[in-house]
Amino acid sequence: MTHADDSSLNDTQSWEALADCIDRLVANWEGATEPPELSPLLPVGGLAFRHRVLAELIKVDMEQRWTLAMSPQLLEEYLAQYTDWQPADDIVLDLLHEEYQIRSLLGDAVSAADCFTRYPHLATQLHELLGDEPAQRSTVLQGQGEQCLPEVGDCIDDFELLLQVGQGAFGTVFLARQRSMQRLVALKVGTNRDDDEPQTLAQLDHENIVRVFDQRLLPERQLRLLYMEFVAGGTLQEVIRATRTLQRERLTGQAVLDGVDANLVQAGQLAPDESSLRQTLQHADWQRSVALLGIRCAAGLEHAHRRGVVHRDLKPANILLTASATPKIADFNISYASEVEGATPEAFFGGSLAYMSPEQLAAYSPVHPVQPHEIDARSDLYSLGVVLWELLTGEHPFGREQQEANWLQTVEAMYQRRLHVPEIPPALKAWQPVLKTLQRCLRPVAADRPQTAAELAADLQLVLNPQLAALVDPPQSRWLQWCVRWPALSVALGAVVPNIFAAVFNFTYNRQEIIERLPTGEWLSTFMLVQGVINAIAFPLGVGLVLLHFQPVRQRLLGRSSSAVNEQLRRLMWLGTVASSVSLAAWLVAGLAYPVSMRMLAGQFPLEACIHFFASLAICGLIAASYPFLLLTYLQLRGFQPQLCQGRVAPLAGIDYSWLARRANLHLLLAAIVPLISIALLTLLNTSSRFALGWLSAGGSAGFGLAFWLHQAIHHDVGVLRSAMTNAEEALH
Repeated sequence: MTHADDSSLNDTQSWEALADCIDRLVANWEGATEPPELSPLLPVGGLAFRHRVLAELIKVDMEQRWTLAMSPQLLEEYLAQYTDWQPADDIVLDLLHEEYQIRSLLGDAVSAADCFTRYPHLATQLHELLGDEPAQRSTVLQGQGEQCLPEVGDCIDDFELLLQVGQGAFGTVFLARQRSMQRLVALKVGTNRDDDEPQTLAQLDHENIVRVFDQRLLPERQLRLLYMEFVAGGTLQEVIRATRTLQRERLTGQAVLDGVDANLVQAGQLAPDESSLRQTLQHADWQRSVALLGIRCAAGLEHAHRRGVVHRDLKPANILLTASATPKIADFNISYASEVEGATPEAFFGGSLAYMSPEQLAAYSPVHPVQPHEIDARSDLYSLGVVLWELLTGEHPFGREQQEANWLQTVEAMYQRRLHVPEIPPALKAWQPVLKTLQRCLRPVAADRPQTAAELAADLQLVLNPQLAALVDPPQSRWLQWCVRWPALSVALGAVVPNIFAAVFNFTYNRQEIIERLPTGEWLSTFMLVQGVINAIAFPLGVGLVLLHFQPVRQRLLGRSSSAVNEQLRRLMWLGTVASSVSLAAWLVAGLAYPVSMRMLAGQFPLEACIHFFASLAICGLIAASYPFLLLTYLQLRGFQPQLCQGRVAPLAGIDYSWLARRANLHLLLAAIVPLISIALLTLLNTSSRFALGWLSAGGSAGFGLAFWLHQAIHHDVGVLRSAMTNAEEALH
């Protein structure tokens, strides 16, 4: 008899005591001719813990009795045997559901209506739990047929079992030699289940997924053999255990390689020639190492998800490492077709529940209306986020899981904890780039997470590419933060300031070179009037048109709109072009408006002066139009775009940034050539205006320097963005 007391046992000890009781019950059933007694297995003392153990023992006993057709009992018969036990409704629900599933799987005539009749006060909860087509899920700690599994040293079918390398809820994994092919394989031996999931999984052919070769069924032993490629480098679970003992400053990618090499030695394998990933990990810090592994895991998930396969049991023990340290996702569970694999206390022992998303946990509880078929690929991304958080920090993001009074309450408590995104510990601020990405994975609402594994992989690329991170993370410099805080004013200044400089030059030049050279002085007052009116119309109208285009983006930046970020980024792409086009159009229209207005207000205006006016304004317009594009495009890439993206790469998908680079080339050319052409024309005309020559020479040189710097920055940013998009596509395909 086990001695255990709630007050003296910590969580690990109590789980171990519970597992020990169940293991002894399973052992008692082996070869039994009649059902063994449960009472001798119950712990002494600790009434709450004793009752908890009793509930789990009943599940195992119930399964054995019905499976072996040896005095099967209904739940009421168990309750009648233990009169001192008055289980709460949630425990009754749990046990009744277990009975229902066991009988259903064995083909026994059982219906939800029968359960409603037997327990009418639980009819509502039973309806939510069972429905018309109940999910085939089991919460039994020991799966069916596990007592019949072979052992190391046995030969089964075409396989010699060399070493046990793992055990899970649905079978035991051995390192085996396939005699017919003379090769080493990983052989998963489990109960023969009636589904075609292995055929589906065998179609998953990706370097980051363990390759499934085939299956063999042994009907006489009720076993299924699933054999797959042997991955000798161990699991991420082993890496996590090893790195927990290392000081943070000693954590590097070499820690992963050390674990892989140790497993290779144990398996009798040789370390490979240096692969690109091994070489990268040798020199990578810990944050980059975790990101590298995460990107490759996400690539494997993306491949599976595109083929309609959701893992649902992603955890460190299910991510294997090859000799080159390449991660491979294993155990796309063979009960996947039942839609709810792993809903067992054994899964909790193995860690599966600890890595589940909130919606997947809710699907296992009658308290919530979530159905198993509602769990989609985003649940896998949540699980991967938990795995990578634990790998990076050595700690589970939600801390140590606490067991409650019973299994259903334990699941509910875990669900409630996952409704809050874990905070980044202050001591781990240096790892904030990757932890911020993982925080997005751990958001309780699936719609707020990365929507695809490809999106997650792209976000993790930011850790490897700080230059890309600067283009999607909110800006850090104070002046860019000011621009984001006052977006309309920033855009207005970017569009107007170059035109103000051009307007001052144009006003001075026109007055000196055109107006003051006319035969009478009456033109000056008319010119001043026309100048004031045109500027009073052109500047507000031009700024208004630019801000009208920018308004939807401004609303999104200020959090006043929920429009799609990608849509606003596409609109933002045109901001510089709109400002440049409006600017040039305004100057050309003004070039016509000046002489026409002068003629209307002051009579005959010389034709030569009209042509001179239009030419001067057109040239100034070409010069001025270059700078709004360059300024606003730079502001777009370094300020507005990062603020919209909030550290996510996905909103950039499908945007052709090469178009911006080509436009930047054109505007740099205008900024360089137009002032030079103007100086050449003035020289040929023998102008005496030192002001014009000096302004064009000095101002043109300074302006070109600014334009060149902006042009180079834009080209650099476009190159980073295009390279990142290309690399992301190549990594996932």
